[in-house]
Amino acid sequence: KLKSQMDSGLSLPLQRLASWALDNPNKDWTEKMRASYKTRRDIIAKYLEKMGLTFVLPKAGLYIWAKIPDLYENCGVFSREVLNTKQVFFVPGTVYGKAGERYVRISICVNIDKIDLYLG
Repeated sequence: KLKSQMDSGLSLPLQRLASWALDNPNKDWTEKMRASYKTRRDIIAKYLEKMGLTFVLPKAGLYIWAKIPDLYENCGVFSREVLNTKQVFFVPGTVYGKAGERYVRISICVNIDKIDLYLG
């Protein structure tokens, strides 16, 4: 609840900067960022598959929605185990409703420079 109040509104200077950026797109920067996100997505997906998660590789977006392995009771148990053993946080799917019980959400916006250290 606190987070939603901390970053739900941007200051006027940032709004103007965002407006300018939308009116003046930088295609080189955009392609560089797309490539970066695709690389991160693909590397993270490789580790998720090794952990036994199943998912459809997203074509766009900043998250992977993955089904947890059947041997776990629920997404909370799975998320806690990953956090305790790997020091990596997956958002339990139940945060988004009851239908998320067997799922977790993983951000691809993270720095993956040390991913082998945590998930390798």
